Amino acid sequence: MRTYQKGFEQNSLVTIVTFIMLYVLAYFSSEEGESKLMFEWPSILIFSTIIFSRFLMYLFAEEKKTHIVISHILVYSTALFWSASYGLELIYSEYFTDQHMLLIIFIMGIGAAGALSLSKDNKLTIGFLFSLLVPAAIFSYLYLHRLNIFIGVAFTMYLAYLVIYAKKYYLIAQESILAKKEIQAQKTELEKNHFALQFQNKRLERTLDKAKSADKAKSLFLANMSHEIRTPLNGIIGMAHIIHQEEKEEKLREKISIIQFSAETLVDLVNDILDFSKIEAGKLEIDLVHFNLYELIKNISSLFDLKAKEKNLKFEYHIDKNVPEYILSDQIRIKQIIINLINNAIKFTNKGGVHLLVKASLQEKAMYKLKFTISDTGIGISEKNQEEIFSSFTQSDASFTRKFGGTGLGLAISKKLARLLKGEIGVESELGKGSDFWFTIVAKVGEKNDNIDLRADVPLIRDLSILLAEDNKVNVIVAKQIIINAGHKVLVANNGLEAIELFKKEKFDLILMDIMMPEMDGLTASGLIRMLEKDNNIKPTPIIALTANVVKEDQEKYLAAGMNDFISKPIHPKVLLEKIQHIFLPPIE
Repeated sequence: MRTYQKGFEQNSLVTIVTFIMLYVLAYFSSEEGESKLMFEWPSILIFSTIIFSRFLMYLFAEEKKTHIVISHILVYSTALFWSASYGLELIYSEYFTDQHMLLIIFIMGIGAAGALSLSKDNKLTIGFLFSLLVPAAIFSYLYLHRLNIFIGVAFTMYLAYLVIYAKKYYLIAQESILAKKEIQAQKTELEKNHFALQFQNKRLERTLDKAKSADKAKSLFLANMSHEIRTPLNGIIGMAHIIHQEEKEEKLREKISIIQFSAETLVDLVNDILDFSKIEAGKLEIDLVHFNLYELIKNISSLFDLKAKEKNLKFEYHIDKNVPEYILSDQIRIKQIIINLINNAIKFTNKGGVHLLVKASLQEKAMYKLKFTISDTGIGISEKNQEEIFSSFTQSDASFTRKFGGTGLGLAISKKLARLLKGEIGVESELGKGSDFWFTIVAKVGEKNDNIDLRADVPLIRDLSILLAEDNKVNVIVAKQIIINAGHKVLVANNGLEAIELFKKEKFDLILMDIMMPEMDGLTASGLIRMLEKDNNIKPTPIIALTANVVKEDQEKYLAAGMNDFISKPIHPKVLLEKIQHIFLPPIE
């Protein structure tokens, strides 16, 4: 293998300078009266031509065939110049002189240097050594008289030595070149990969930015849609509640109850979609609180007693004795899973009953694994469909959607919630023989909360002066009617600016502040009201936010703006009155 490198072995600057120095040293070492043929004008001209040509090749040579051939010719010319100069000096001298010995030393040095410097091209090295040492050996045999044998033999042995080791140097040099080429190739590949990686990173950044923008747009869309859907639902539920209270005719009250139930079902559907979106975006967080599990199960049971009786079903629950009464977990999410599973059980059961069983197993100190099993005697699920029902927007049979309703989101949400609670969810069922849905959670033993206010004997707060900031006319009618029926007075502001103006003129016991309003939103208006109170040294007026946005981040904004509490739309009259009652309860002594 041969490798050519511009300006290195064949035409290196070091080689050119070395040859010039040797020539000058040879000149100054010659004594007067001795032959100086190699320093006559023809020799000087030849030497200068060779050196100048090598210098030009050093500057301009490229990896082209013609440049390589010229470089080789110049290398051979250099060798022949020194061997020929040595031969001519021997021919025209009558005896062996010190200059001859110096030339022999120079030639041997040039041979060693050439063998080393030309090692990357083995054929060129051999050619250079033969061009230099063979003529010098022949001249020594012919013209050195009794020294000819010794000098000739020395040249021959030196030639053999350099030829043998030239191959070794060549192999070492080639390995070095190959290593350098490999390193360069790897470097080039790394640079290429680095560039590709940078390009890919930029593409990923753009994709991520687009994904974030899309997620932000989706969240904004869901928030707006939630608000738009909840606003008319607020009117439907509120007005249905008021009419249901005022209506005396039983048949009409039953029809109104159907309206209420349908509207609340639609609210549950909206909540499911929002929950699913938050879970998919990784924004749903677990809120750990200490609570009474037995009380939670009892309350859930009371919710379904009537619903089960309407279908002539028997509903009952059982809690094992080893289940801790108080646990530390997310009460709302556990309730959400249980209600969803019981709802499904009652929905798909036409005879028999539904049973809720709660068991516990101690995992480690004060840490329990709780298992909730909801059994029914309903239609059951085939083995094939059992693998699909926990997927999003899926039910065991498409016909069930038409017959029983629902989006198929409930079980998918329950599965994700169970995982967030460090548990699992599953089903055991046989078609036509009922189902056992179960889920597990991991929870610590909780602490009894002695600060819960259970003062049922405290009379309801009445005759409050309330400012209602709400721009939707239907919501205004509903909220006003609820407030008036509860025995309070109310003034209405259609936006935040009007609310501030009324606050400046009137004294209010409570403000109900809608978040999304024209002219000025509820957050800005609440902040300005708090500033007015601070500037005038007025006791803060309680503010309850009325909002369709139930995302935790939004709720934190309401509290940060100085609001005391919030109510999610659609507003349930009972919840609103409980919030008002809670704010004005006297402190516990």
